[in-house]
Amino acid sequence: AFHEPLMKLTPLIDTLSGLSVGLYYLIHGYERVVTHEPGMLFHIFVSLLAASVLFLAFAQALGIKLQHYLLKEHLHHPMLKMLPPLMHMETLLFTIIGTGFVLLSLSLLSGYFTMEDWFSANKVPKTLLSWLAWLMFLGILIARVKNGLRGTKAVSLTLLAVGFLFGSYFGTKLILGT
Repeated sequence: AFHEPLMKLTPLIDTLSGLSVGLYYLIHGYERVVTHEPGMLFHIFVSLLAASVLFLAFAQALGIKLQHYLLKEHLHHPMLKMLPPLMHMETLLFTIIGTGFVLLSLSLLSGYFTMEDWFSANKVPKTLLSWLAWLMFLGILIARVKNGLRGTKAVSLTLLAVGFLFGSYFGTKLILGT
């Protein structure tokens, strides 16, 4: 019964996925991968996978925020019938964050071992924002286990952490042009 309401969200997730790919090409343009080094290819693959999973956490957090609003305001919107109970939505959010955190950890570790210029002038903002996002996700997961973090605070922290992560990539691309 849990998966049925989630399956109804497939068109929304597909649309968001398509928009994110479109946004990437709009900002970044089409580039060919110019390396055949296995370590760098692994880093690129894991980084994209981590970003994709954590973007799903962003979408999930927005869904929880909407669901919380509709429930709090006693609005009987048809969207409420499509979504699983709020507790299931939050459990799924933390599962997605946990998966994304592992992938982001692999991305940062593989980047450390494959890139020599982590702290060059054009990579410092990207490096710092990526590690800040990693620390935030770590804090979210620890707070969930130790203090039972949930609700709007969990959603807000998730949105902020994903914002830092995407700022590390898209922000530095826009500002530095790298």
